[in-house]
Amino acid sequence: MVPARLIVRLLNMIPNNRLITKVIDKIVAYMPMPEGPVLTEYNYLIEYKKTGPMAGVRKSVIAGSYERNDFEMIERLVNLGDTVIDVGANEGYVSLWLSKLIGATGGVYAIEPNPENLVFLYNNIELNTATNIKVIEKAVSDQKAKMPFFCTPNSGAWGSLTNFSYFSEECIDVEVDTLDNLFSDLKQLDFLKVDTEGNELKVFLGARQILSRHKPHICFEVNLTFWAHNDQSVDEMFNCLYDLGYKLFMLNGHHLRPYEWINARVVNIFAIHTSRIFELEGRNIITARVE
Repeated sequence: MVPARLIVRLLNMIPNNRLITKVIDKIVAYMPMPEGPVLTEYNYLIEYKKTGPMAGVRKSVIAGSYERNDFEMIERLVNLGDTVIDVGANEGYVSLWLSKLIGATGGVYAIEPNPENLVFLYNNIELNTATNIKVIEKAVSDQKAKMPFFCTPNSGAWGSLTNFSYFSEECIDVEVDTLDNLFSDLKQLDFLKVDTEGNELKVFLGARQILSRHKPHICFEVNLTFWAHNDQSVDEMFNCLYDLGYKLFMLNGHHLRPYEWINARVVNIFAIHTSRIFELEGRNIITARVE
């Protein structure tokens, strides 16, 4: 019998479309959950929580089907020797991949406040001898404080500084700081990934100095389920980035097209500073074409 991972790998070679994505998701859903660390399609080892709501996502990570086009785009935006920040590092599946992309001369700052995730994050860094990753055990927002962090114990990964109905009423107190405070002396910042379950606006509000100074490429998640219960609006977040000189883009096949509207409940958006758009147009990364 042909292993499910091999089938997924072959399907991943087909130009991405919704039908192929649905087929891959069905196959991944029935894949067995391996014990211990596993080798991902991105060629690093990862061990992760095998129960709870994130179990299916982690299967997709291992199979190489999770946000595949987003990963391919980030690979085009990140270079050897880059300095990158991963806000909301979880168990490290993005940080570990970035670690490989930037090489020994680059650096990854993996920011994660959830103690449950930190156990896996440190273990995964050690499994891969990823010495270019530095972990910061904090949450990020627009102020320095100690705040309640809402999550569901023993479910893995998900958590937020905002108490959504998806999390239990239980919370833990975590140290919170701004990116401007944490990285005031940073000499270089090339790429920033933000996934904080509805707290992304406050992350950007607390990062205005380093964003203005370094103008990194940004990839951030918009989860409309969380934003529907938020005090701020998605437009406020977009305007914050516009004010900092950024333009917004969404994936269009293997390229980025100017943002027009959110076309899914959960979507990753790329923010590119206006001073760096011409370069990416020349590399055929940014295009107005519809594919």
